[in-house]
Amino acid sequence: MTNISLCNKISIFAVLVIMLCLVSGCSFSEDNNNNSSITEPVIENSTEPENNPNDVTLDIDNIDIAEGYYEITQTDIFSIDNLTANEIQVLGLKIGDSSEDMLSMMGDPDILSGYEENTLFNCEYGKVLGFDETGIIIQIKDDVISRITILKPFNEYLVGDTEFGNKTKYDVYRMFGKPDRQFEEPKTRIFFYDKTGIDILLRGINVKGISIRKPDSPKESEGGLIL
Repeated sequence: MTNISLCNKISIFAVLVIMLCLVSGCSFSEDNNNNSSITEPVIENSTEPENNPNDVTLDIDNIDIAEGYYEITQTDIFSIDNLTANEIQVLGLKIGDSSEDMLSMMGDPDILSGYEENTLFNCEYGKVLGFDETGIIIQIKDDVISRITILKPFNEYLVGDTEFGNKTKYDVYRMFGKPDRQFEEPKTRIFFYDKTGIDILLRGINVKGISIRKPDSPKESEGGLIL
């Protein structure tokens, strides 16, 4: 794989999008009605990718496990006491890995969204996992993985108590206690657990996803979340 950073790839894509819009006569507009503290994406690649981007094939049954880490597809991480996001890997990827590590493992994302003047990106994947919808969102900040969020389709790869298909907020309170903070929008509520870096996404009372990021980083925990 050519060693091109994610930022450079996105810059190239942004130029192509602007040229296409100029040719087709489309215009850009701002939505001033969103008062949420979470920034709207400024770039979104919604084109249909190849079924197997970059010829990447994921062998989920043979993921390499780094020393000192638990692979979420092989271990019931919620059964381990005092576990933090610094000890969790997802499909071999960890908080702090580079964007090149992500591209090497996952290929190009199905959907790419840029935030904060394109210093932060959300990379959505589904097809490489065999899903028709997004199953995992990997957030890149300054070319480093800053957050990994797994959604309902990914549930089939989880084991034990980590499987969240039928869990509700009452299960979350039982397992993790009261969250340090909450963020709420009409369709989604997020329970932030800052000491562990493991956050829970809910829709209504039902768990819709699990998100990991660097523990004790509340100031950075909300940026660019896909809700």
